[in-house]
Amino acid sequence: MTSFEKLIQENVIDHNVLHYEKKKKGKILFDVYSLNFAQISHVRTMTMFNKINCYLKTSPETMEYMKKKDVHYLFDNMNPIILKYNLQERDIIEGSKELIVDSNIISELKTFCPYPIDIEYVYLRKYTPNTKSKVDEIFRRRFESCGFRYFDIIFKEESIDCYKLRLKKVLDCFQTITENQKAILLFQEINPILNFCDTLEEYPCFRLHDPNFRKMEKVDAKMFSKSVNVLLTTKNFKHRIKKQNNDAIIDFFSYEGHEKHKNKFQNLKYYLPKYKLYLYNIHSFLFSNKKIIQIMEKTILDEMNTIDNFIIMGDFNFKFNSEYKTKFENLLLEHDITCDLHSLPYNPQMYEGILTKEIKSKISSIS
Repeated sequence: MTSFEKLIQENVIDHNVLHYEKKKKGKILFDVYSLNFAQISHVRTMTMFNKINCYLKTSPETMEYMKKKDVHYLFDNMNPIILKYNLQERDIIEGSKELIVDSNIISELKTFCPYPIDIEYVYLRKYTPNTKSKVDEIFRRRFESCGFRYFDIIFKEESIDCYKLRLKKVLDCFQTITENQKAILLFQEINPILNFCDTLEEYPCFRLHDPNFRKMEKVDAKMFSKSVNVLLTTKNFKHRIKKQNNDAIIDFFSYEGHEKHKNKFQNLKYYLPKYKLYLYNIHSFLFSNKKIIQIMEKTILDEMNTIDNFIIMGDFNFKFNSEYKTKFENLLLEHDITCDLHSLPYNPQMYEGILTKEIKSKISSIS
């Protein structure tokens, strides 16, 4: 068992640590690692998406909470409570949330849970469905009569101390693995970012490149409540890393049906002048089978064919059966793109991975 596999077994992480060696003539130039590190973990409803989000998905603790039918029963019975307390009249901005402190509301919500269960927080939120998707149709049916107000409930939440302890175990592991390496570390879903930065101060062996607060004239306050992709390097990685504007590849991973956009601190593109290399740090929406192939053929491959040298790493959230996984790999192979997919520890049909294309020109002398 590797050190990273041990972290999964101990419920420190619930994704694979991806590893890629950038080589030239058999010599390793540098290593790249990628990890989706779960943000402060909690068991909570995701009412807008008709599901419940559990603690680390590899943890047996997830089995202690509600089954799908119980979750749907709770969602179906939120509407009368919202109307009873006139919450449909609350002026609330989509994307924000309002903490509910009325104990009567919380007590009524508990009655629709299948057995006695703690509720730490209840938030009132608003979402106006604007698609013909099945999830939006279900949401519309449930909440149209109450002005599309709904509740999100947190049943259990990880403490900051526990989050930082998990993070330290991960950084300790990377510190050992990369001790004699020139390496880049790509993280996805870091939240809260400030606590990540505080913890990182204990690890002078790593240097934070992005997000770089010092270079921001005005830091967007929303950054501190959103998931953030982060890029670190080992101290001996001395070469420039330049953030790039979005391209069609970033747009593909950032949009769900061209409707909802991942926040601007996720799905990021960089350029390493020394190696004439484009590097992508990815955390995507869920795409499945035929849809992935279609979008790749229509849009993404054209963009990929304009780039001689790239590494795309991260949590792709690709859902494949064996037939379409093979089709996807063969399609990329036709365009000289290497594909290395890894099934998620908690779902063998869900994939994160690495897509690479090797440079055709010499490495630059510029560092």
